[in-house]
Amino acid sequence: MSSPKWTKEQQAVIDSRNSNLLVAAAAGSGKTAVLVERIIQMITDKDNPIDIDKLLVVTFTNAAASEMRERIGDAIGKALDKEPENTHLQKQLVLLNKASITTIHSFCLEVIKSNFHKINLDPNFRIGDTTECTILKSEALEDVFEELYKSKDQGFLNLVESYAEKRGDNELQNIILSIYSFAMASPYPEEWLIKSAEDFNIDEDFKFKNSAWAKSILDTVRIEVSGIEVSMKKALEEVEDIIELETFTDKLKLEYLRVKDLLNACNTSWDEAYRAMSSMCFENYVKGVKRIPKDAPIYIKEAKDNAKSIRDKAKKSLEDIIQSSFYKDSDSIKEEIKYLYPIVKSISSTIVKFEEEYSKRKREKGIIDFNDIEHFALKILIQKDEDGKDIPSDIALSYREKFEEIFIDEYQDSNFVQEVLLSNIAKIKTPNRFMVGDVKQSIYRFRQ
Repeated sequence: MSSPKWTKEQQAVIDSRNSNLLVAAAAGSGKTAVLVERIIQMITDKDNPIDIDKLLVVTFTNAAASEMRERIGDAIGKALDKEPENTHLQKQLVLLNKASITTIHSFCLEVIKSNFHKINLDPNFRIGDTTECTILKSEALEDVFEELYKSKDQGFLNLVESYAEKRGDNELQNIILSIYSFAMASPYPEEWLIKSAEDFNIDEDFKFKNSAWAKSILDTVRIEVSGIEVSMKKALEEVEDIIELETFTDKLKLEYLRVKDLLNACNTSWDEAYRAMSSMCFENYVKGVKRIPKDAPIYIKEAKDNAKSIRDKAKKSLEDIIQSSFYKDSDSIKEEIKYLYPIVKSISSTIVKFEEEYSKRKREKGIIDFNDIEHFALKILIQKDEDGKDIPSDIALSYREKFEEIFIDEYQDSNFVQEVLLSNIAKIKTPNRFMVGDVKQSIYRFRQ
């Protein structure tokens, strides 16, 4: 079998050294193959060969890790066929079995098992299964709610008043658990919860149009309206130049131009977007549209039906956007944020209490869950300096010394915890992170 022929860009990626490198490319473009080739080139380099156990290769699944280990083993085997007396290559085959080609969770578990004493963790800990952890969460949350009810905590009672239903507070508990899960994708969940609540503590000078909320909404709406504009253009192309549909096309063209104006407004500012969305109107296709003659060719009716179907879906999407994001002006939103602050603050403090109770129950049973795997490893690898800033621990520095390069496959699926964790064991003076991914394949937005 002949060696693969790399493109100019792929070869540049394979040969690049001493820098952090992020390779973004579409599915099937050979990202992982390039990553494997880069590893092979590094361990077979004539001038500066690196042992395979000096590389950390992080994949997303155990199956991917096994496949990568196998591919590297095959490549070393082929190199040995050409140089059977090469002792360095012989050594690599031996080292391959203990090389750090692993998932991020497996690597974190290795960190925890080697340093459990640093976080006062029972050395006989085990990973709780999903059912067991779900039951523990439910019991912990019930106890927290009972305690808050007994103490007649006013913030909590206001929270219950806002979200609980007649049949009980299940809906509120679901909200607490949902936000807790989202927060655990942050390196510092408690800090994130407190800060997120304090963001609602606004003063009289607050301008919603300049806020992070407005920016986030506009970023999302811009993408959605862009898609609607493409759909409306497609609908217009279905019926353009069909004389029998001239009056229908005129109305469709008016709507298309309004959607284009909306998109321009979303690219300008919140105030412009709000103005454009508030004044958006749609045409009446019952009035003023000529009927298709009965003897007209069938393709004319089909074209009109297709265009109408596309237009109706676009209209529904746009109405949903307006109803969900542009139903109040900036002053009304400002008052709403003020009203929400004590409620959101109570949500935050309730989640913190829940996390404490849930953690206590897990320790009593000697179990950890998947969130703990990442966060415990982070606690081991990071410490505070004299000014209270985060710095790599001695353990992190030892990993930094050990690994010549860190490879991360499917980088688009990394969360913030993993990013902080890996950046703390990466070298600083000679950057050594190699990441491959495709943002279009990202399916973990719910984990941030």
